[in-house]
Amino acid sequence: MNIYKKIGLLLIVFILSNIIYGYFINIDNESEKISLNESERIPDDEYEVISSFFIPQGTYPQSAKLVIEQLTTNDKVGDSSFNGFENYTKIKLDASLIDDFKKKNANTYKLENKFSIQQKVVIISEKKRKDIFRDDVGWLRFYMNHPGSYSGIHEISRVGFNDNKTQALFYHGFQLDGDMAQGNLILLTKENGKWIIKAYSREWIA
Repeated sequence: MNIYKKIGLLLIVFILSNIIYGYFINIDNESEKISLNESERIPDDEYEVISSFFIPQGTYPQSAKLVIEQLTTNDKVGDSSFNGFENYTKIKLDASLIDDFKKKNANTYKLENKFSIQQKVVIISEKKRKDIFRDDVGWLRFYMNHPGSYSGIHEISRVGFNDNKTQALFYHGFQLDGDMAQGNLILLTKENGKWIIKAYSREWIA
């Protein structure tokens, strides 16, 4: 094969490689910087609770990445969820805890990257999520764009507190691929100044 044919083949391989790479690796994988009014901001104490939930999950290496949906979810928990939680855990939920949870989750809110955990956190917007999962190879594209995101994509609700802020309740769900996902209602209690996971009940599993 002469030199010109070799150069031509290398050029074709280079072009095809870039087309394939661009098809999968074309999503900005950093958290989007957002500007929020004070009324739109989620208070720091809620990030503290959620961070305390994620920290014990730290069986992954420090290089692991945690991908969280930017919009809080507010449609996964209903009145039957609280009854189901109490029946499953045998723990009576404080009425003020439930009321605060319902009030805060009447609407959705945008999360900021204010979590305090060792893993890198990426907040993914709805637009970026739709871009990643625009076709049947969405999960392949997701993991190629977010290497180290062993736990898939997470979604969380706002955090409800009881009156004296010794109990915290929120919803957490995650999806690993098209067939593996689940959602849970999580209860934490404050002990010696730290939030500790007390109990959880599964809302759904796939």
